[in-house]
Amino acid sequence: GAAELHGMCELLRHRGPDGDGLWRSDRAVLGAARLRVVDLDPRADQPFTAPAGAVLVCNGEIYNAGELRRRYPGYPYRSRSDVEVLLPLYLDRGPGALAELDGMFAVAIWDPDRALLTLARDRAGEKPLFYTERAAAGELWFASEIGALLQAAAVPRGLDPAGLSDYVQLGYIREPRTPFTAIRNVPAGSILNFAGGRCVTRQYWHPFDRTTE
Repeated sequence: GAAELHGMCELLRHRGPDGDGLWRSDRAVLGAARLRVVDLDPRADQPFTAPAGAVLVCNGEIYNAGELRRRYPGYPYRSRSDVEVLLPLYLDRGPGALAELDGMFAVAIWDPDRALLTLARDRAGEKPLFYTERAAAGELWFASEIGALLQAAAVPRGLDPAGLSDYVQLGYIREPRTPFTAIRNVPAGSILNFAGGRCVTRQYWHPFDRTTE
């Protein structure tokens, strides 16, 4: 509900104290709190919306943004933001094109035409992105911090024994697990697609991949 969404934004304000925004429709809601770095103009505050209807929020920095912007010179950009270029890329090539990004990022794109939510993380997993499914309601909630999900989405707080065992034995928890059974981490180098109540994750990069010439 509205109270939950506003609660999430308030909890995450410390991650982006310079600007915030909330976009909503009858099927999806996206919010962002922004630290202004690349483009200081408020027009670069998120969420970004495309003329075709797709909506984007992104936490991070896209290193190949200049190359992507040159690829799509006809797109009606509203800012000089490095993350706005993800929208024409997505509209042209779909969710799988996010594998072309070079940078550190956690991305969410809602596509109303496909009724599809796409989440993606960079190869090294520098930017966090957690999610929980509300199966009965056919919903998926996501945030850059576990605390936002625990408070705002009324997520069960049951601890995950396998996750805790990882932490005791390894000193960290292997993705996609977290300390909580109901919350998962979008794995590094992965793209998650959620549509029709079904969640599918595809890993587009693996740390042991090798490219030979």
